[in-house]
Amino acid sequence: MSEEKTQGLSKILERGQRAAQRLAPATDKLTETIAQIERSLSEQRLGSRGSVLLSSQDILDDDENYRGTEITNLAFRKVGKVWRLMIDSGPNDEPEHWSSIPLINASRELRVLAVDRLPELVEELVADAEKRIAEVEAKQATADALLATLKRRAGGTP
Repeated sequence: MSEEKTQGLSKILERGQRAAQRLAPATDKLTETIAQIERSLSEQRLGSRGSVLLSSQDILDDDENYRGTEITNLAFRKVGKVWRLMIDSGPNDEPEHWSSIPLINASRELRVLAVDRLPELVEELVADAEKRIAEVEAKQATADALLATLKRRAGGTP
């Protein structure tokens, strides 16, 4: 290798080292911020779950024939007793073959991609909570009417 090429490669490697030194802490900071967002969403106690599409990609066989679509979603839902931001992915038409991992454990690329979709997910969660409020209030009116009828029939006070 010529001296010129060696020097050029050396400069590229130096840039790579500086980039690596910045990338790790930046990634750690983003992961911690995502964890704080997850905790804050959980503390909102919306009781809603939802998901938004992160990506979709055609699945091709070895002969380049279309076999389906691989879907990746950003979701917020209860896992065990804890509300989590999750990455769900799998073939569009085979939900039984999907996999799920917490967002904070996903690849850097998925975490970066997910950040841009978080506002849309929050909007969906709030809309779902508002819808549930309307449903619960309607059911409460039905339950109140039934209770009043039962009390009248039993001779109790309305």
